[in-house]
Amino acid sequence: MVILILVGLLFAALGVYGSRRQILLRRKGQRVTGTVTRIDRHWDAGTGPNNQGSYSYTPVLSFQTLTGQQVETSSGVGGSSPGVEVGQQVRVIYDPAKPDVAEIDTFAVQSVALLLPVICAAAGIGMTVGGIVGAIRR
Repeated sequence: MVILILVGLLFAALGVYGSRRQILLRRKGQRVTGTVTRIDRHWDAGTGPNNQGSYSYTPVLSFQTLTGQQVETSSGVGGSSPGVEVGQQVRVIYDPAKPDVAEIDTFAVQSVALLLPVICAAAGIGMTVGGIVGAIRR
């Protein structure tokens, strides 16, 4: 039961941190036009159907900040398909204090970026509560 509670607390903390980060980026982030310079492809072993693994794709963005700094960074959100093409111009939202923290500014990307941490937090809270209830019942 203790392990379930600890894992639940870890998931909840990671979820809250990720959600907070996304909310702050949406509130304080600067929006500019950028270009997809390449798409990085990563092999994720054991995450596909039947645990065979699959590729995930992360766009690399190039943009100029409002202060004139040129930045090239990987998007904070990737997926099972690229969703964009090399050379495509996209809206970018970035953290003015850390311009290398940037994402494509579309509803779909921003929804995924916020939804995943919320699910993680909810799962963590559920595991924690389940562990506590299980410990009380013993």
